[in-house]
Amino acid sequence: MLDFNFASITLIDIGVLSISIIGLWWLARRYNVLQQEHKTLQQEHKTLRQAHETLQQAYETLQEKYNVLLQAHETLQQEHETLQQEFRAFQSAADRRYSAAQLEWEDQYKTLQLEWEERYNPLKEEYDTLKAESEILKTGLETITQEHKLLERTCDTMAGRYQEISDKFTLILETLAARN
Repeated sequence: MLDFNFASITLIDIGVLSISIIGLWWLARRYNVLQQEHKTLQQEHKTLRQAHETLQQAYETLQEKYNVLLQAHETLQQEHETLQQEFRAFQSAADRRYSAAQLEWEDQYKTLQLEWEERYNPLKEEYDTLKAESEILKTGLETITQEHKLLERTCDTMAGRYQEISDKFTLILETLAARN
């Protein structure tokens, strides 16, 4: 049997042991990193699987709605055909009535047209007058706005000039006060 003695450890043994410890340390760190990446990938996989299931359910729901809408479309198509037949029958009856009532409607239309023109013309004139006045007021407002902006700029300039003069006057007063 071999007796172990610390004195029998050589520098090579220490070097091999150091490299082994460093290697184990590096492997442990790499293992932790890979384990973390594995957990992250598992979480992403779980999230993607949930998203897939959600999309699958949405697809199935949409498929069911599509089938319902398809049936509704077919029903509406049949109703449309029925309504077209009814409309043709109604149109035929209406054409017969229209021919009889056309002269009466034309007279009523002419009467209403005259009444409309009597009411429309004064309103149109009033509208045109108001529109012209509005344009004049708009132009006046733009002029006033421009003048206001000019006055604001002038006021700002004057305020700056006043401050400059005030500072110079204060400096003169201080200089005079210092001489006395």
